[in-house]
Amino acid sequence: MPPISDRITYRPIYGDCDRMGVLYNANYLRLFEMGRTELLRKSGLSYDEFEKMGFILPVARARIEFKKPVKYDEPVDIITSVKTHDRIKITFDYEIRNSEFLLAAGETVHTTLNRDGKLIEVPEFLVRILEGERFHK
Repeated sequence: MPPISDRITYRPIYGDCDRMGVLYNANYLRLFEMGRTELLRKSGLSYDEFEKMGFILPVARARIEFKKPVKYDEPVDIITSVKTHDRIKITFDYEIRNSEFLLAAGETVHTTLNRDGKLIEVPEFLVRILEGERFHK
């Protein structure tokens, strides 16, 4: 089964940008989070529900490649996909594009913790979601 993927559109607000009128570098991670959150939500499980079940997915590593600047008020697509997953980590890939160019690319690697903050295996229901199944409550 191909990795799950999703696309959302975002238009940077003034507060997202630096004095040059481009998206401030740390805010790319916010865009990644928006994409990841919507990917899960469209699979039938909101991140809020996931936390209420007693789990969290902290970022263990992040990588961003800046290709071209994202400008203030420029609509961009955030494309998020599951790259890989195993027993203890999940890797998401991201592309940020305008209508013409790839503006940035990156990935985040996540581990799964229980509500006590202990590292645990990725829950089986989440593995099924990552493999394309819809979450059923």
